[in-house]
Amino acid sequence: RGIEALALCAFSSENWGRPEEEVSGLMKLFVGALEREIDEMDRRGVRVCFIGERDRFGDAIRARMDAAEAQ
Repeated sequence: RGIEALALCAFSSENWGRPEEEVSGLMKLFVGALEREIDEMDRRGVRVCFIGERDRFGDAIRARMDAAEAQ
């Protein structure tokens, strides 16, 4: 479709100030979407690159982000 690059803001630093239940729910949505979509994005030649600080994310989420980038 001619799109060379697309940047999406999925979770800004301000979101860490939300109630813990909301942050947890957002993390579940993020991981779920990533797991559902990464293979299709790969088939379509989409390169995934996460930018920003990752240190506040849990180990499992960071590992999934790393795997998506490697794929």
